[in-house]
Amino acid sequence: MSKAFQVSALLVALVMGILLGRSEWFSAAGQSRTAQERALAYQAELKKAGPGARNPNLPAGDKLPTGRNWQPFAGSADEFLAKAYAVPGRRDTVYFLYRTLEEMDTAQLATYAAELSVIPSSRNWQPEALAETQRLWATRDPQAALAWAQSLTGKQRAQAMANVLGVMAEENPGEALNQIASLGTAEEKSRAAQSISQGLATKDPAGAFALLQKYPGAINYSSVQSLFEIWGNSDPVAAMAALGQVTDPNSRSYASQTLFNAWATHDPQAALTAARQLTNAQTRQEAVSQSLSSWAKRDLEGAKAWFQALPPAERAKMDAGSLVSAIVGQDPQQALSLVSQMKGQQRANALSQIAAGWSQNDPEGAWNWAKTLESPADQRTVISNLANGLRDQEPAKVLAMSRELPEGGLRRQFLATFLSNSSQRDPEKTKTILQSLSPEEARGVLQGSGLISNLSQSDPLAAAELLSTYGGSDHDYNWQYVGSNYAVQDPAKAYAWASSLPPEQQKMALPGVLQRMAESDGPGAFQKAQMLEDKQSRQDTMRNVLSQWVTSDPEGLEKALPQMSGEARTSALTSLISQKSQNDPNEAAGYLLGLQRSSNPDDQ
Repeated sequence: MSKAFQVSALLVALVMGILLGRSEWFSAAGQSRTAQERALAYQAELKKAGPGARNPNLPAGDKLPTGRNWQPFAGSADEFLAKAYAVPGRRDTVYFLYRTLEEMDTAQLATYAAELSVIPSSRNWQPEALAETQRLWATRDPQAALAWAQSLTGKQRAQAMANVLGVMAEENPGEALNQIASLGTAEEKSRAAQSISQGLATKDPAGAFALLQKYPGAINYSSVQSLFEIWGNSDPVAAMAALGQVTDPNSRSYASQTLFNAWATHDPQAALTAARQLTNAQTRQEAVSQSLSSWAKRDLEGAKAWFQALPPAERAKMDAGSLVSAIVGQDPQQALSLVSQMKGQQRANALSQIAAGWSQNDPEGAWNWAKTLESPADQRTVISNLANGLRDQEPAKVLAMSRELPEGGLRRQFLATFLSNSSQRDPEKTKTILQSLSPEEARGVLQGSGLISNLSQSDPLAAAELLSTYGGSDHDYNWQYVGSNYAVQDPAKAYAWASSLPPEQQKMALPGVLQRMAESDGPGAFQKAQMLEDKQSRQDTMRNVLSQWVTSDPEGLEKALPQMSGEARTSALTSLISQKSQNDPNEAAGYLLGLQRSSNPDDQ
């Protein structure tokens, strides 16, 4: 039996594993939020920004006015993303993306959809820009947008079809529903069902929920979150009955919170009465907390009176963190009086709310209160949340506060939390504070925070400098985070930087660089991955690079396959078959049989 036949036979077995649901054979690519979920989150941001939102933070020279005088953008899609990335602040960037695309004519939207589709999804704002381009195009010319989406393949087709059909469902739900039957894979159908359900929700929330139930995988936190918000306003009793049919705990949690938040906006007492009757303890606690929070935002005195009228035993068990959060902005001492009656996790949650809210309005008062706490557990909870609220303070002030804490874990926790929140916005502040600490203390702070990972997203070189100066062991995974985020901005410079590191640090940094590089240059990244000296690192990196390459350019990987041999060819075949099996298991099996025949002509 030839070696090629053995490889093919092995891969046939792997494909059969997939057909039987044994997907653990393959890498877990795509575990982050789906494009559809990101698009829905983006839609929520658009609602917050609103069509009349002001945009004061655009870079100098880009003072684009609001209203219909917004200047059309004539550059390429790549230039558009670069300009969006330069806008400081997520809210302003979202507004810039939406308004700029809104001013484009249909032909330019079609051009942008094609251009954005070939830009790696790791590029900042690419998923949001592409999704909004597809939706706006579908609003203007649904049939043309649909035809283009149908011409795509794999995950790009699933995402585009979902975006287009979601828009179509708002005006013509029947046609959108008919299109689901023409879709091939389960992923395409579930994504389309998620999008179409959003279009159906306003007119027929029960029908939208039934549609989600019909397709496995369609019910997730984002699809139910939007639906139950609408349903909670129109028919909360029916929505509550449907809540029990959401079996996934995370999805049920999101559905519950949005349902009771919406319900409490127009009938808080009915919402709380219903919430207290829920049988699932976690869902009940979340529903009560969300209802109280919604009520307190509109009628703090009414919410507070309701809570205080509860029997002491029930009040002691209830998570009143949201109510405490609403009170603390007006009267911190009154919020503390509520906390004095609480215990356990309820107390910790409430103290966190007080610390976060008080420190934003009165950092000195909050700090003085924190120092008076006698319980070490209370102090740890409060200090961490105070650091979140102090992120705009000057370095000298923060250092002075830290010196009032005893040396050791509590002080390190305070500084680590503060720096994790401020590092992306102000790298210089981070350097100033770390340079004021002893080397040992600085290393302790870095090891106890996500500072390096956070900073590397905006300034990877600054993160690398800090890691080189204060970093711990050569095996620190922060080297990989820095390399990965550096490669998003400039793959060539990132590779040169990682290659210049000492051997052990190289072994950590290069895999992150090459995996990112593969999104835009699969062949180059794969060639470099094969050059890694450490066997385990080489094999792991090759698999990760191939996972990215097959996602961004499956045809290119298939064309490169005949030039590969040995370990490289086996890894590439495995990635290709994994990708094909996700899109069409029958095609994957046929592809394997073709490989087997071509490598064993005498067996035919």
